[in-house]
Amino acid sequence: MILYSIKFIYLGASDGRIHCWNAETGNRVCTLVTDSMSGQTIVAMNPKFMLLVSASNQLIFWLPHLDDM
Repeated sequence: MILYSIKFIYLGASDGRIHCWNAETGNRVCTLVTDSMSGQTIVAMNPKFMLLVSASNQLIFWLPHLDDM
């Protein structure tokens, strides 16, 4: 599933990773790695609370590290 926010595009992949691209430049920003053996089929974002959620056979809540802000 592809999720588009104002600044980023998120894509859940069949290898359990979530790829993030800059929507303006098309450059890859980061890749989030899960220990899921199945693909991340659903990706949802709540920018107000800086929360990213992905799901396949498990539900994962992605929160930013406050040290990185």
